[in-house]
Amino acid sequence: MSDRDRLVDRGVISFEQAERFQGDATPDKAGGPRTVEVLAYIGAIGLFIATVALVAKVALPDDPLLGLLTDDFDNISGGLVALLGAALVFGTGYQFAGREGAVKRGSGFMLLAGWALASIGFGLLLFDLDIEDFTPIVVLIPSAAMATIAWMRIRSVPTQLALFAVAVNLLSATLILIQVEERIELSEILFTAALGGTPSFGSWISHAANLALGLAWIWMARTGAIRPRNTAMFIGSVSASIWAFVLYGTDDNWLILVGVLALSLLWAATQWGSSVLGAIGTIGLVLVIIQVMVLVYEEGPGTDEFILWFGIAGGLAVVGMWLLARTGESGTPAAMAPEPAPMPTTTSTEI
Repeated sequence: MSDRDRLVDRGVISFEQAERFQGDATPDKAGGPRTVEVLAYIGAIGLFIATVALVAKVALPDDPLLGLLTDDFDNISGGLVALLGAALVFGTGYQFAGREGAVKRGSGFMLLAGWALASIGFGLLLFDLDIEDFTPIVVLIPSAAMATIAWMRIRSVPTQLALFAVAVNLLSATLILIQVEERIELSEILFTAALGGTPSFGSWISHAANLALGLAWIWMARTGAIRPRNTAMFIGSVSASIWAFVLYGTDDNWLILVGVLALSLLWAATQWGSSVLGAIGTIGLVLVIIQVMVLVYEEGPGTDEFILWFGIAGGLAVVGMWLLARTGESGTPAAMAPEPAPMPTTTSTEI
């Protein structure tokens, strides 16, 4: 891995900035790296949709919903078709993942699409497997192996998404194995949804465990165990925030946890130098304020309440920004700070 790639991996610079170290960006020639990247996106999405449609045609009867509810479908044929599509897409992405720049990014997306098709295929082939609480983990093993291979081949945004999806499924399977949660069949979920009900996806313990997984993902990004750093920060903070609000949906008292999480993300943003955490924490804090307003005003907050609550909060923040920006960390006015050294004039590259 080159020095530029390491800087991108750690979230110090973006991949566009890394490429511009070599000179100003120029239009891609016909058949150049950017063209390959675009073709990779189109090819991955096109083959994914076509493969899923072919799986449905091969596996499901004339009435797909009835077939799923009654287990009357050819899951073996459907699984084999999905794996054939996965082999083509995943294999292509793996082949060219060792390249640089745009080709590498396109390959990462193909690895994600191939992993998704493989997950469908393995799920269908192992659909009839019944070894009680061990079933979810055993079904997950093949797709987990592929996600790990993809991420080890190229640490990119798409492959990290696949890895995180596996982590979420592994957590769910583990909770089922230790009998904290009960296994929910796909047919039960579809039947409940068809009747207009809301399927159950676990208790508050499951929600709290998923929140903890999001926080762990942030910490692994902080320690360098998961790369790219900014992607891991985003995935972990968004996931943790979502599950915190899911907990709040089960009991109003969880709003305290949501508020603490939002403030913790803002604190981490200042200590770890992460704009991603700052953005997600700010969004979470805004949503917390709105929820508090909903609880305070029985008939719901109106425009006057929004003006008051957010006007005070925003005004205080702006005053604080003025004071701190003008003063600086050392207490010396920013205007008196020494001017930075001039940039080298040997190149016109902008970072």
